[in-house]
Amino acid sequence: MEELADMTVLSALRQSAGRGQGDHKWHSVEGENLTFSIVLKDRDFPTDMQMLLSASTVVSLIKYLNINNIDAGFKWKNDIYVADKKICGILIEHAARGEKLTWTIIGIGLNVNQAEFPPELPNPYSMYLYDGKKRDIKIVLEEFCEIFTQTIEDCEKLLPQLRDIVLRALVFEDGSSSDENLRAGFRQCVDILLGHPAIYFDPKI
Repeated sequence: MEELADMTVLSALRQSAGRGQGDHKWHSVEGENLTFSIVLKDRDFPTDMQMLLSASTVVSLIKYLNINNIDAGFKWKNDIYVADKKICGILIEHAARGEKLTWTIIGIGLNVNQAEFPPELPNPYSMYLYDGKKRDIKIVLEEFCEIFTQTIEDCEKLLPQLRDIVLRALVFEDGSSSDENLRAGFRQCVDILLGHPAIYFDPKI
C-alpha cells in the first residue's frame, strides 16, 4: 500500500476470483464489465467514519446510474439494485492506526455490457440489459471516478454533520447498538449526500 497514492484506481479487464461480502462470489465476463478498486489514503478520517466511505460509494454509483437514466437504489449496505435486480456490488476494506484510518480499498463490480449470467446467480442485471446500450468501459470508469471524487469532497465538507449522524447510529444512550439503528443512520447519510431520498431496498428481501 505504501507505493500507491491517494485516489489510485486499479482496474481489471479479467477477474478470476471476484468476491463479495462474506463467502459470496462475483461473476464477470472478461472485458464486459467494470471490476476495479479505488485506494484512499491520508484522508484523516476517524475510524468510526467507515460508514461514510461506504455511503459515499453508494451515492456515487446511484448518481452515475441516474445520469444514464437508470433508476437505481441500494440494499444495506453495499449492493446497488435496479428494480429487484443487482447491478453492482461493493466490498470495502480498511486499515487503521489509533483513531484514524490509514487507508481504505473500495472494490466495485459494476455490470455494464454483460448480457448473460450463470443460472445459479439469483438476480443479476447490467446496464445493457436495462437499456440495450453497449458502453466503452474505460469511459464509464472515467465518468464514475469524476462523480466519486466530487462525492468524497462533499462528504469531507459535510463531515461534522454526517459524523454526528454516524455517532448517534453507532451507539444508543445506554451504549447498545442495533442493525436497525445503523441502517437508519446510513440511509440518512446517503440521502444527504445524494441530495434527495434514495430508493431503498429492504435487506430482508
